[in-house]
Amino acid sequence: MKRIAGLRAGAVALLLALASQWAQSVRAGDCNGNGVEDIEDTVAGVSADCDGNAVPDECEQALFRFGLRDAPVTLEGPAAGVVTADLDGDGDLDVAVGLEPEPGAARVIVLRNDGDGVLEMTANLAAGSLDALDGADLDGDRDVDLVSGGGRSITVFENDGSGAFTRRSIDGVGELLFDLALVDLTRDGLPEVAVTDNARDELILLPNDGAGGFLEPRRVGVGQKPTGVAGGDFDGDGHVDLAVASWTGGAVSILSGDGAGGLERRLADGAVDRNPRHVEAGDLDGDGRDDLAVASSSSITVLLGREG
Repeated sequence: MKRIAGLRAGAVALLLALASQWAQSVRAGDCNGNGVEDIEDTVAGVSADCDGNAVPDECEQALFRFGLRDAPVTLEGPAAGVVTADLDGDGDLDVAVGLEPEPGAARVIVLRNDGDGVLEMTANLAAGSLDALDGADLDGDRDVDLVSGGGRSITVFENDGSGAFTRRSIDGVGELLFDLALVDLTRDGLPEVAVTDNARDELILLPNDGAGGFLEPRRVGVGQKPTGVAGGDFDGDGHVDLAVASWTGGAVSILSGDGAGGLERRLADGAVDRNPRHVEAGDLDGDGRDDLAVASSSSITVLLGREG
């Protein structure tokens, strides 16, 4: 996993509406602002016109433009997870990236934000195997710690508040850890680790011991080949639940939390495309209950939470 700040549903709807209105309004004149009539651009081949409506294709696609730094940060391998959080306590969001350039040689790269969006690498931490990365305050000291998972183990990076981390590994957690989420299932303000084991068809829960360590793992059976996991309140009862996607069968299991660490398994009421891989939670329709976005091999399915 993996954490990306999302736009609220209202903002997304507004952006889509504005994009649609913008695209519909540029049917004549010089929509791309190059000083040449659009019809001349398309006839001369300066602009493509795939649908033959005499409007340059670039004018029918609303672009969300970002500023680009002149010197992007170069990574040593493909990213397997991203966390954005204030890791050094200066009030600016920093970035932690998990990557595994070679099997068993994973790293967590910490990039400090100077306040203007310029990132500088300040830590390069060994992580063993890594397929997922998340961040939260594990020990109640108000600093964001990091947890990675992969292979048979999870690795905890305890933050001292300045962005310096102490590493410890917990081995033998599972057989093939795929994704993890840090969620407070007991309402004590300290998150547990919930991690899927793709080989054993289980969700493994590591309860927080109150000091940033973990008690003996609990194992919950879920669907075949579990992949993504996310936490949220899907039934509106005020307790954190878990959603687990299963690669085989295209199902999503809901583990309803009782606020004391107990979980009751149900199947999500709604079909998703085959081979779901990732799942994210958030209130997409503004009704106070969290919904799910499930990414499969060829689509994204939205499942809306409901009461009960």
